Amino acid sequence: MNKKILGLALAIGLIIPTALSARAFDFNIGATAQFQNNVSADDFDASDLTDIDNYSFGAEARFNFLLLEIANTALIGTEPASTQTGLGTSDFFTFENNLAAGIYTDVLDTVRLGLLAGPEFKVYVNDSGAYSKDSNGVYQNFVFTDIFMESNFAYKAHADILLGKALTLSASYTLPTSFNLNDGDFSKLAPSSDDWENGKVAISLLLL
Repeated sequence: MNKKILGLALAIGLIIPTALSARAFDFNIGATAQFQNNVSADDFDASDLTDIDNYSFGAEARFNFLLLEIANTALIGTEPASTQTGLGTSDFFTFENNLAAGIYTDVLDTVRLGLLAGPEFKVYVNDSGAYSKDSNGVYQNFVFTDIFMESNFAYKAHADILLGKALTLSASYTLPTSFNLNDGDFSKLAPSSDDWENGKVAISLLLL
């Protein structure tokens, strides 16, 4: 057998068991709560953190392998009816989804740090139909096939406490950008001052 191939096989044989023993292969799913107000705003009041009406709730799932992490967060909520004509008069049920991929590292098998990026979209549903918002905040008919191309990317950083093989407590910060694949302006990957004003913090409790 070729020595290079044999050496590669031996290296893989050593790396994989070591990685797996360090929780480098994980699938976690659990509940999440995201604070909807901007914690960096000048008028931020710490007491707002205790008001349940300031949160959106949902679920988060993560897949980790070696240094790669893929995470999906889905949140549900409500918003008042729009004053835009033709959109009905009932309040909106909202569904917000963030799909991100990136890298992570474990520190002493007790802390996990991750940095990811990916598309984020929000759907508004009421008795008149399903809608999304354009870059100007105007409601438009929601088209499922356009989600990936028209959804703005967001960065996500998280710090986790690994409470055992079956439980993880995670704190995360999501920072939106104005970049999407349909626009293709890569300069928008750099967050603007408006983007920083819309960053969100969240807490998740993940199982498995």
